[in-house]
Amino acid sequence: MAIRLEEYNKNQRVYNRSQNENKYNDQSKKSEGFQNTTQYVRGNENQYIKTDENQNRTPYIRSNENENGTQYIRGSENQNGTQYIRGSENQNGTQYIRGSETQNTTQYIRGNETQNTTQNTTQNTTQRIKEENSENYSREMAVQSGKNFVRQKNGHLWRTKVFYSIIIIVIFLFTPFLITISMTGVIESNISDSLVEIRRVNVKYKNGSQAMDISKYMIGVLATRLSMSSQTEVLKAESIMVRTEIYRCMGDEMSIDSTDLNLQYLSEKEMKALWGDAYTENYNLIVDCISATSGRIINCNGQLIEPMYHEVSAGKTRNASQVLTGSTSDYSYLTSVVCEHDIEATDYLTVKTFTYDDFVKAFTEKYGDINISKENPSESVQIVSRCSADYILKIQVANVLMSGEDFAKVLDLNSSCLSMETVNNSIKITTKGKGNGLGVSIYTADYMAKNGSTCEDILNKFYTNITIISE
Repeated sequence: MAIRLEEYNKNQRVYNRSQNENKYNDQSKKSEGFQNTTQYVRGNENQYIKTDENQNRTPYIRSNENENGTQYIRGSENQNGTQYIRGSENQNGTQYIRGSETQNTTQYIRGNETQNTTQNTTQNTTQRIKEENSENYSREMAVQSGKNFVRQKNGHLWRTKVFYSIIIIVIFLFTPFLITISMTGVIESNISDSLVEIRRVNVKYKNGSQAMDISKYMIGVLATRLSMSSQTEVLKAESIMVRTEIYRCMGDEMSIDSTDLNLQYLSEKEMKALWGDAYTENYNLIVDCISATSGRIINCNGQLIEPMYHEVSAGKTRNASQVLTGSTSDYSYLTSVVCEHDIEATDYLTVKTFTYDDFVKAFTEKYGDINISKENPSESVQIVSRCSADYILKIQVANVLMSGEDFAKVLDLNSSCLSMETVNNSIKITTKGKGNGLGVSIYTADYMAKNGSTCEDILNKFYTNITIISE
């Protein structure tokens, strides 16, 4: 700044030596090789314009001290000129603007520091772009991190939902199983998965019930009959009979309660207790027979039959037309069939003896005070009628008329084919056969199976005019 002030003073002294302040206008060419001329103008508000060491006209302006301050502009060692502004002591204060420090983008460029403001601007712009790119990159990374976090969170939520869904499904599937265990202590095994049917039987227990498919239920029913015969063809015949009875009682419904079927049933726990070490063998035998007859039922005249059976006949089966009188159902398929081999059965003849008191007690518990004679109860009993197979149809006990089957149930007799006699103040009752004498005699069926008969042969012997169909 001092150097420039000194130069300014020099120029002023030259100016003062000029003899004509108001009329001197000198234009001269100075500095060889310069294309432009130097202008020197002096007035009240003096202007001093001088070309310097550059190709362009450089303005050098000096103004007197005025209210707006002194403006000193000098071209420097560059093509565009340097702008140097200094304000005198004025009301607005000293104003010193240099290079990039000025608020109004005044440029002060010296020597080789820079060629123009473009470089600084470019550098600043480039730097700003880098910073903006960096900032944008940071934003993108933050957004991407957020998206990844959301994806991870969503993935975690999805896995959690799947886990809990599986737990709910497992609970739903195992709840009936656990209820069955709690009520019956039974753990049903899956020995044969082929026994699957759509229709269901609701097995009633003491504290609840369990729904199972018909084939599964049939295992428990046939388990009660295995003691009568373990022949495969007999069990096959019984499988067809049991399925027919369930379908007949079910009608068009898709489920039925076991109490509406009037069929005896054993749970798996009861089977194990009954059979012991033979459990698996017996169970598999029943399952195989049910599977071998899958879907087969018995039809007569377009309707499912009531497939009655008994363990041992009294020598021949009974004709349903004589027994089931007054029924609207068609029992024409239940005719009397001779079973000559039944007399060989252990249970063909059974003898039971009752004291007078026990005899009277049994009937009074069932029917109340029926005025039965306590001195000689047999005198109060009179057989009214018998069927052609010698089974009692009607019997009178004191003032109560009942069927032969009801009489046998009160005294827990094997059948209603019986005879009575008094021996030493007691009543002796002899029965023939075991069961109601209707339908299939299992003893005769067992004999047939041992001699090569099939399940179809057995069914056609005891049920006349039937057709075995597959549902």
